[in-house]
This record gives sequence, structure tokens and C-alpha cells, in this order.
Amino acid sequence: MTPVHHQGEEGAAVEWLGTALDIDDIVTARIAEEAAQDLLHIALEAADAGTWDWDMHAGVSVLSPESLRMYGLPDLGRARGLTTAEWTALLHPDDAPQAWDAIRRAIDTRTTYATEYRVGERWIYARGRTLFDAHDQPYRMVGLHLDITERRNAEAALRAATAEAERASAAKSEFLAAMSHEIRTPLNGILGYADLLLDEPNLSAESRRRLELVQDSGTALLTVVNDILDFSKIEAGQLTLDPVPFPLLPLIDSTVSIVRGGALKSGLRIEAHFDLALPHYVVGDPQRLRQVLLNLLNNAVKFTPAGSVALKVRHGGGGPAGESLRFEVTDTGIGIAPAHQGRLFKRFSQVDGSISRRFGGTGLGLVICRHIVTLMGGEIGVQSREGAGSTFWFTLTLPRSDAARARRPSTPRTRRPPGRRRRCASSSSRTCPSTGSWPARSSRRRDSRSRWPGTARRRWPPWRRNSRPARATISS
Repeated sequence: MTPVHHQGEEGAAVEWLGTALDIDDIVTARIAEEAAQDLLHIALEAADAGTWDWDMHAGVSVLSPESLRMYGLPDLGRARGLTTAEWTALLHPDDAPQAWDAIRRAIDTRTTYATEYRVGERWIYARGRTLFDAHDQPYRMVGLHLDITERRNAEAALRAATAEAERASAAKSEFLAAMSHEIRTPLNGILGYADLLLDEPNLSAESRRRLELVQDSGTALLTVVNDILDFSKIEAGQLTLDPVPFPLLPLIDSTVSIVRGGALKSGLRIEAHFDLALPHYVVGDPQRLRQVLLNLLNNAVKFTPAGSVALKVRHGGGGPAGESLRFEVTDTGIGIAPAHQGRLFKRFSQVDGSISRRFGGTGLGLVICRHIVTLMGGEIGVQSREGAGSTFWFTLTLPRSDAARARRPSTPRTRRPPGRRRRCASSSSRTCPSTGSWPARSSRRRDSRSRWPGTARRRWPPWRRNSRPARATISS
């Protein structure tokens, strides 16, 4: 404001001249800035974060009081500057090169600077941005410090606990494998001598019944031991495959014949149906394939009070990877409710407790089957309705083998006159049309050169001694 007087007169001012400015926007902006600074300060305090500001031209980093506390420096209640050499000396010698590499990389690539390093006993996470001047040259870097010591200690404790758990798991697997071997050796002896005693012609009915109980109990125990041994191998990652060329149809026939004895005792009918287009020889692990089939067939027999069990093998076509095969084991048993089917392939799991009490078992068989099928590059699943039976299926792709061509005799085979019928291996005297080239083979063929110790001839295991091949049909 400026006073105005009349010319030549002194005294009171006639008028005043002044300028009025509208600073509402300026005041509003200043209030907003102060509010933002307050919010930032609150956020930094809540996060226990410190700030830093590095002037690249002066070579000085200004650390906030919270950052000074993280670095173990005296808290003076105000920010403090550190030279580049002083800041580097505070870092752990093993972490300083990594921190500077992160700074150079952030400047060169114009990306966010982020790294972790140790200062004394603390772990600090630093994050910031690079500022560039009008000439596109870096002149300043600003950012935050976070104390991540607790997180780092928790990660170290977790790694140590994981390593300890892995060592404990390996020790458990080794123990189970060793114990399974130690139990299986005398158990095989018990089963063998029980088989020898059952061949004695002068046994009384009661003695035979007791020996059969010993044999059945030993076989059940041997199954449990084998499952535990395989499961320990799975957990240790030592379950491997041994792929070799093998004849597919004879393997399936002999596998079904093994199960047939138990099916006959339960009054069940067991059948095998083969696709006419199945390859004669394939490359795979025959023992593991037999193990999966035996497990599914034994389960079908165990959970089927009456009716039948059928194995179907279908050919899904060939490709560069091999021949696509689908195996299905269908029964007319108790079935499985859809709500319980998800538990079937989990270890030590059965549909409910009554199943284990009524039928026994460890709940490992299907887990082992799933692992073997997955290891062979296939899939396994189930289709079932409660009270209407079940169908367990799995698919495999096995390369076709030329072993059949190499083993084929040089003399041509005599073709059967048209219209003739050949007898199928069956539990009855029925015949079936000869629609395929694979003859059903009897499983009672014995090798006189192979003998058990202390016997004059080979004794077949109890599940093969009185068994005949299952009825097999070849379908196109």
C-alpha cells in the first residue's frame, strides 16, 4: 500500500494505492504439499522405512534418522550425510560388490534400483530411482531402506528345517527299505515251505486248512511289505524303470492267470478281452506293467462279492512315440461314490474306515500304480457308481519292438483250414472262433531244470499251483 498526498501539502494522505493478489491456489497447493509430506512421514513410520538421497556430483548420501538407526549409527534426531567411501565401508565385504553392480545396472538400464545387503547383523533392502538432468546425465538417486532381518532369519530357519526334514525322510526311506528286505527274506522261506507241506499227500483236512491260513496270511503280509518297499523308493526318488522288449499278450495272460485262483475261491468269473490290433512285442518295463495290472485286478476281486471281473486291452492307434494302449479293469463290485473317488490315489487313504476293517490293505496300492503309470508317461483314472461296479483304467504309449520278427521261426506256420475252431484256454470246455494269431498258452508248463532248494522238482507258488489261464477272447 502506498499513500497519496496533494502536491505541496503535507499531512494526512488523501488516498492509498495498493495491489491485491488472489493466492488461494498457492495456499491450497502448499497445504496439499504439507499434507502429502505428513502422509509420507506416517507411511514411513508405519513401515519402519528410512530414506536416502545420494548426490552423485558431491559424492554424499544423506540418510534419514531411521536409516541411520538401521546402519547402527548414532541417531542425532536429524539427517546425516555420508561420503561414498564411508557408506561402502559400512556394508558387508561380500555384499558391497553386488550393491554397486545393482547401482550401475539401474543407471545403465534406467530401471529401479533394488538390492539386499548386510550391515553388521542386519539385512537391509534398498530400493530407489535415478534422476537425470536436462542433458540426460544421472545426477541424483533417491530411495528407501527397509529392515528385512526378520524375514532373512525366517528364510534361513525354513531352509534349515527343510534340509533336516529331507534328511529325516531319507533316513526313514532307507530304514523302511532295509526292514522290508529283512522281513521279505524269511517270509519267502515261510511261504515256500508252507507250499511244500501242502503238497504232502497224507495231510489231514485240519492240517491243510491251517497251512492254507499260514499261506494266505504270509501272502497278505508279503503284499504289504512290497507296497511299503515300493513306497519308500517313490519317496526317495529311486523307483526307476527298466525298459526292454517283451511280448504283450502273454504277459497279460499270465497276469490274469495269477489272479484267477482268488477269483475262483470267491465264485467270480474272470475274463480278458484283447483288441485284434494289439502289437505282439512292445518296449517297456514288463515287471512294473504286471505290478499295475495285478494291483487293479486284485482290488477288483477283493471288492466284488459276486459277478465278474474283466480286463480289456484296446489299441488306440500308432504314432511317432509308439503304440497307444488303454487298459480297463471292470468289476461288478460295491462301486465308489463320486464324492469319495478323489481320495483313491492318495497315500494311506481308502474310501472310509469300514473298507479297511472289512477288506484290509494299506491304501498304498493305487498310489504306487499312479506313480508307475506317470513314470511310464501315461494316465490313470476311475469311473464308478456306488453299488454299480467300477472301471479302473490307465493309458500307455509303448514303442513297438522288432523282437517278434527276430524270434519268428524260419519255417512257415501251417494255416488252419477255414471254418475250423480252436479251443481257448478256459475254465470250461467251450471253444471260441480263431479270430487272431495269438494262441492262449497254459500257465501250467513246468521247467524241470529249475528247482527250489531241497526239492526234486519245481514247486509252483500257491497262487499258480492250481490255476489255469483265464478265459481270453480276442476282439476286433
